[in-house]
Amino acid sequence: MFCCVVPVNAQRAHYTEDHARHAEGVLRGIFFDYSKEKAVTILHETAEQDSVPYAMNALGQMYLKGKGVKKNMKEALHWLEEAGKHGFMDAYHDIGAVYKDGRSGIKQDYSKAYEAFLEGARLGSRKCCYDTGFMLYKGLGCEQSYTKAMELFEIAAKMGHSGAMYMLGLCYRNGYGTEQNEEKGIELLNKAARRGFKAARIELARRKPENYLRKTQAEAIDSGCSPLSMSEINDSHNDTTIFNGKYEGQLVVYDWSGKYILQEKTVKVSVNRSSNEVTGNISIGHDDIPFYADIMDDGMLKFRDSYANLKERYTRKGKVRYRLNYAKLGICKDGIIGELSVYSLNHREPEKPMHIQLYRSDRLNRKM
Repeated sequence: MFCCVVPVNAQRAHYTEDHARHAEGVLRGIFFDYSKEKAVTILHETAEQDSVPYAMNALGQMYLKGKGVKKNMKEALHWLEEAGKHGFMDAYHDIGAVYKDGRSGIKQDYSKAYEAFLEGARLGSRKCCYDTGFMLYKGLGCEQSYTKAMELFEIAAKMGHSGAMYMLGLCYRNGYGTEQNEEKGIELLNKAARRGFKAARIELARRKPENYLRKTQAEAIDSGCSPLSMSEINDSHNDTTIFNGKYEGQLVVYDWSGKYILQEKTVKVSVNRSSNEVTGNISIGHDDIPFYADIMDDGMLKFRDSYANLKERYTRKGKVRYRLNYAKLGICKDGIIGELSVYSLNHREPEKPMHIQLYRSDRLNRKM
């Protein structure tokens, strides 16, 4: 008579969320009662049971950060997406962040980031409500809308998200997406500051809101002397034969909607053109920025290996490192008008809309 003996460990153990939490603690160096290899095994087996979304998210986090396993973005996104599908709503925050920043071999894709954040927001994640509002505020991967951004910030703020309170404070203080109400803006900024949000404290230390020039603009319009506004580039601006030379003028920085002027800076530009290659220098205040660019078929200037270190309002210390992306220019007898696009390497985002208007220096000298 023969007996069939089945080893006790032939079948996988049934793990719970508590097991997954403990395994995660081992991988994070909180617990030490078993090896990291065993912790990874427990997380995998728990996640594969298809009933513990916490384990799926934890496993995705480990692959995302390379804790206990080799960093693997494909595996990280797989398990984070599984966690999200199974109801772990904050997983969409991490999925969106991967695409927003475009790190570790994943191509930066604002549209995918926005879609992930939006899905998490629909499920009720306060993180994703803030994230979605942030993307709408700046128009990253979606149509820019302060009004829609505020709706998301309101939801996240009610759930205790300090960053959302801060962003709401900026909206009210500047009148973005709502009627300007500095008093309410300061109140929200104070609320965020009391919760330890450093950016709110920095904003409170500033005497003026970001777009304080809007009142000056309104007065100028009333007096019939409107400040520099974005000029349209049309077919009449197509003469590139006078591209060489020295130019002077203004660089104007707008808010994210392109509606309000935030800064006007005096700028000087020297241009040297050889065929379709352009080199030169941009001087903004005390900052000199050498640049190298190619003239594309549509007349756009595409920069290469051109960088600038400039002070930015929301930077706590030092300057922001920018990469010059492109300049969409219209060139006429009087000079150059157009849009300038730069990318913040610190924040991994494009900078606010910029308009540039330049006149040939020799033309200005002849008028004097």
